[in-house]
Amino acid sequence: YGALGATGAVHYVCDCGAGADPDCVAGDDANDGADPSRAQRTYEAGRVAFGALAAGETVAFCRGGAFTVGAQNRWVNELCRAGNPCLVRPYDAPWSSGDEARPVISLDGDGRVFSFEESGDPDHEEGYAFLDLDLQGSGQGWAIFAFNDIDDVTMCGLVINNFQIGVDVAGSNPPVGGTSDGRNSRIVLRNSRVTNNDGMGWLGGGDGCAVEGSQFDNNGFAEAVFLHNIYFSSDYVAVGMRAVGNDLYRSAVIDGTCQGTSLVVHGEHDGLLIEGNTVHEDIGGAGQGCWGIAMD
Repeated sequence: YGALGATGAVHYVCDCGAGADPDCVAGDDANDGADPSRAQRTYEAGRVAFGALAAGETVAFCRGGAFTVGAQNRWVNELCRAGNPCLVRPYDAPWSSGDEARPVISLDGDGRVFSFEESGDPDHEEGYAFLDLDLQGSGQGWAIFAFNDIDDVTMCGLVINNFQIGVDVAGSNPPVGGTSDGRNSRIVLRNSRVTNNDGMGWLGGGDGCAVEGSQFDNNGFAEAVFLHNIYFSSDYVAVGMRAVGNDLYRSAVIDGTCQGTSLVVHGEHDGLLIEGNTVHEDIGGAGQGCWGIAMD
């Protein structure tokens, strides 16, 4: 994780909800979270800590732990920087034996696991990295939502399963003054697995946004034709978007048949790169609307 430039203090959080490792020992929100032995407990404690991080600092969830999203889900911090990002990633707890899985963060019902947004006029934020987490839904809501001028976000090693939308890089409210350009830029999903989301695996985009080296399987099954594994779109001319080295499988599968384009691009784009992707369906499983890649 040091390659991302995060060398500052770490805030530790550990909960042992349903599905946690049998050895899991929960923290306590009365702790300060400054050391693994003094970990706090809840998703909410981690969210609050993230909002107070200095650039280069980290919120760490215990491997083998299981967390439930609270009533608030906005993860924003104006101090993080593209060259010195704030991290959210796992850590090995003192009780760990070395076989623990990624931290599991579950959304029970509608909402979002991580919402990078502030309400009202857009305020520029940049420099987030969310790494090696297992995000689980219950068929509703979003795993990741970005809105209102969020730049330079790295999402790597994520599992995103069973939401309505996996990753949604949405637009922005109109910028006011000189503090925001009203664009979400350089938001990148890399080396992740996005599965069983009934709406979209990835939706939206912006300058420099990318999906790289990731697996998409069984997304978009709520409706034929209009839902997809990956849907690149933007409210403006998006420069330099990329879909590179991904594996796309079972797009909009309804009644056992693929009925929607696996990778679709709409809107205006400049310098769009689609390269080295594997797009496939089972033999006999491609229906009328099952195109591999479509741009219009």
